[in-house]
Amino acid sequence: MKPDQPGKDYTSRAFTLTLGVIVVLLAVAYIPATHIGKVRLKRANIVADLMEAEESPAPMGDAYFDTTFLAETPIPPEPDTLPPDPGTSATATWDLPGATPADTPTVLTPLPPMPADPARPTTPADTARMVAIEDFSADGEALAPLFDALADTRLGRPVRIGVLGDSFIEGDIITADLREKLQNLFGGNGVGFVPLANGVAKYRETVRQTFSDWETYSLIHYKNTPEQLQDKFFISGTLCIPGEGATSHIKGSSFRKHIARCSTARLLFINEGHTSIRLTVNDTIDRVFRPEPAPYVQQIAVSGDIGSVAMTFTDTEGFTGYGVMLEGHDGVTVDNYSLRSNSGLPLLASSGRVNSQINRLAPYDLIILQYGLNVISADVLNYNAYSRSLCRIVDYIRQCFPDVAILVMSVGDRSTQRDGELVTMAAVPAMIRAQRAAADTCGVAFWDTFRAMGGAGSMVRFVERNWAAKDYTHIGYPAGRFIAGELVRALLADKQAYEAKRRAAADSAARLRAVPDIVPAIFDSAAGHYPPTETGAAGTQATSTESDLRP
Repeated sequence: MKPDQPGKDYTSRAFTLTLGVIVVLLAVAYIPATHIGKVRLKRANIVADLMEAEESPAPMGDAYFDTTFLAETPIPPEPDTLPPDPGTSATATWDLPGATPADTPTVLTPLPPMPADPARPTTPADTARMVAIEDFSADGEALAPLFDALADTRLGRPVRIGVLGDSFIEGDIITADLREKLQNLFGGNGVGFVPLANGVAKYRETVRQTFSDWETYSLIHYKNTPEQLQDKFFISGTLCIPGEGATSHIKGSSFRKHIARCSTARLLFINEGHTSIRLTVNDTIDRVFRPEPAPYVQQIAVSGDIGSVAMTFTDTEGFTGYGVMLEGHDGVTVDNYSLRSNSGLPLLASSGRVNSQINRLAPYDLIILQYGLNVISADVLNYNAYSRSLCRIVDYIRQCFPDVAILVMSVGDRSTQRDGELVTMAAVPAMIRAQRAAADTCGVAFWDTFRAMGGAGSMVRFVERNWAAKDYTHIGYPAGRFIAGELVRALLADKQAYEAKRRAAADSAARLRAVPDIVPAIFDSAAGHYPPTETGAAGTQATSTESDLRP
């Protein structure tokens, strides 16, 4: 047996081994993402929190994007045939102050004459700065439904604009200022659609909302929604199911003009049970409604000077809530339908029946689609698959809202690090090409948000001004105000061009009507004169003779 020997010191070997592992992992971090067959291997980066280096991606045969929703959503059918006109059972009205019978229809005041539009930019700098709306419709009048509604003094309702998007517009960003600017120009009031229960309510500055005892379901998690509710989704993307005694209190805000108070509050719901709804307006006036059980969408429309609406729900079995539309009797209203992580594809699982019924109760004149932020990936330059999916979305919107104008907004700028410098992600212009191609294929309007922001590098400048978050992806209210201003300028320029085109057509038609029918007269040599002709409105005759032709 050998005597004990002093132990060896392996500290230096352990240090060398650790250093070698770190070097290998750092080297692996620079191996770009790739595909092995249909398997996508993501890049491994142990220092991702410290650095983000964007590769120069190779063009791929097709786009990679979040396809989890595609697996659970069949191709949507045509919207269901609407039931016979439900009459007064679908709408209960309440005029303030003082109660009126619930089945008495509200007579809306006609839209007043519209104010003159501001002059189109004339200085070279301003004209160059404005990013025009691209119209891919066959007749060049993609936004005609919107412009015709704005000009219709007998419309009898507000001109409605719905903005469907993702977290880029969450909290009413962009739409808050789009609404204010349009209401400044064309009148109207109210903040638009507010869900009965909303997980991001505390981040939305344009409305004050509290609620209790609600269960909500999202189109993003369609498979997690109870089967009996899956055919009830509206394009808002959220279903609100009340517990017994559930409450929702919605109050106007002074964050922007015209939204502290409104003229109409519309509560939208499906009531298949015997739910009682207590509405309290302005914290003082209340009334209980017991809508008839029905499988279709109903509304309770309250008219008056409304600053707040509180609702309490009892006997709630069979009740599905959507939200409250706070709007004016006329002017313009803008609804924000943001849904975090939405690529737009979940819209295909919304109910065509519900969408059509709500559109009949509260028709839309323009729907703006703002998607793509949750689809772009740093290592993808080809989004042809998403472009085709976007066409499906546009077609579905047309099915549900047949008389609406559609405008596709491109993604905005998004920055990433490359060689230690913040630059525009290469996937951004690739996605914009796909979105523009979809608008072209579908024949709708398109607006380049990226160019309106200032193009490449604009997100870096927005962050430097504290207009955007330091994720270099999401904007704040200041950037939203800027983008909304650019969009309104583009809309007004397009509106002026549309009206000039219509005036020119009307003038041309009027000139044609003013020209009398001229039939060449043939001189009758035997009779020695021209044949009699009819002249004048009274039908008097005048005869031309040969002597009339003499000087």
